[in-house]
Amino acid sequence: MDDREFFTKLASLDRGIADRWKRATGGRLSARVGEKAVEAIVIPVLLTKKVTASQAQALAMVFHTEGLNTEARIFMVTAIIAAYDNDIFFAGSAKPLITRDDLQPIDAALGMANVGKIHFTSPGTGMTYAPDLYNAIRGLIYAGKIRVFEADAALLLTRLGNYRGDLNRIVLYKGAAPAARAEMIVHEVTHAIQDWRNLDSTVKFIEADAYIAGAVAALGANPDYSFLEYKAEQTAAKELILDGSAARMDRAWTEAYANLVKRIEATPTYRATSNLKFGGADKKGRADKATLFKDALAYFKADNIFAAAVDDFYQMGSDASKYVKRLLALGGK
Repeated sequence: MDDREFFTKLASLDRGIADRWKRATGGRLSARVGEKAVEAIVIPVLLTKKVTASQAQALAMVFHTEGLNTEARIFMVTAIIAAYDNDIFFAGSAKPLITRDDLQPIDAALGMANVGKIHFTSPGTGMTYAPDLYNAIRGLIYAGKIRVFEADAALLLTRLGNYRGDLNRIVLYKGAAPAARAEMIVHEVTHAIQDWRNLDSTVKFIEADAYIAGAVAALGANPDYSFLEYKAEQTAAKELILDGSAARMDRAWTEAYANLVKRIEATPTYRATSNLKFGGADKKGRADKATLFKDALAYFKADNIFAAAVDDFYQMGSDASKYVKRLLALGGK
């Protein structure tokens, strides 16, 4: 793509970003762009507190140009993270996923082919994970207690999704391959389990648990899956889960877990936050969540699903209908 084609494409996505890029670079892709110049390109759109899908694509085009120097690229990374963390991409393109068709990615990711082999006790958080917990979260999603949205951030920084316990919300970002999206959903639903079980821990441990669960799901569905964040450590943990070591809490399992935690602590993403506390101080809100989760768990034990020979709770008939009505009546949230 030459200079003119780049500007034309950029302008078709967002004229303001295109004009600021042209002023900063003279319209030349070969121009070196420093921190101040990229700040002038990016900040005006972020200040609107709403980045649309087209604007996100425009930012991605600028981000991937070779002319950004190191400081400019660091600034853009910081700005993009801030946009994610402050729901600026969400505000510009999010749509709720409500119908059964909308929620098909959730159903696929939380099907027993993915979560059926998740059985482990975490040395870090002390929590035991099993398929029925994932089914309980799926029940809460269909009952509207956890809301799911899809937003478009042009896969900037390859962020695929997140869960926010303060909002009881899962966001799926568009563009991920189905297998990567499924791994991400299991990862974020693991965080939802931690939240709704009122877990008190630290970031490095809640993330280790989620990365392990995601790996078990992804590699269980496809042994050749290769897009793991910490491939060696996650794969080692997965193998110990499958041979039963993770349930026994033996030395090999605790060492494999510790190795993953060390990798998480060392990465830029978590270096500054790995020891921060996870778990809210809102005691009443957490108690309400615990009650709702316990109710969901009682209705959607994995054994009940196997007995019904189905993998979708909507096919469970009147029992599921009664559950949803009861759940909707609880908590008032």
